[in-house]
Amino acid sequence: MALKIFNKETKGQEKLEKEEKKTPRKTAKKIKTRTASDTGKKESKEHKSVPFGVSGILRKPHVTEKASMLAERNRYVFVVSAAATKGNIKEAVRATYGVSPVHVNIVNIPAKKIRVGRRAGIKKGYKKAIVQLPEGQKIDILPT
Repeated sequence: MALKIFNKETKGQEKLEKEEKKTPRKTAKKIKTRTASDTGKKESKEHKSVPFGVSGILRKPHVTEKASMLAERNRYVFVVSAAATKGNIKEAVRATYGVSPVHVNIVNIPAKKIRVGRRAGIKKGYKKAIVQLPEGQKIDILPT
């Protein structure tokens, strides 16, 4: 009785049988998408989408003692959407107040742990924008 281990013909036949048993893998269909070059249109930059458009970017003016001191120097502070970018904030201020900002600074305020007696909780974080306007332009946030 000969050992099958040393028989070269059976090894080759076993490999062929294993390959035949394997089912062919399904290949994913390639889906052709239309690009701007296909339609003849110019490509535009893609910006981060803000969920509510221009109206959802500026949540509210941030009214504090420090913000009122900054307002004297033509800098206004707003609480903004978490997805807002500097460009989006400029557009929103321009559309809402009719002024053109010089530049925008953004500050992310992190969430903080708080305690009241035995109860522990979390104070939500938010995103704050400091918008600087050119001299001569103002925003009326606080009634005087």
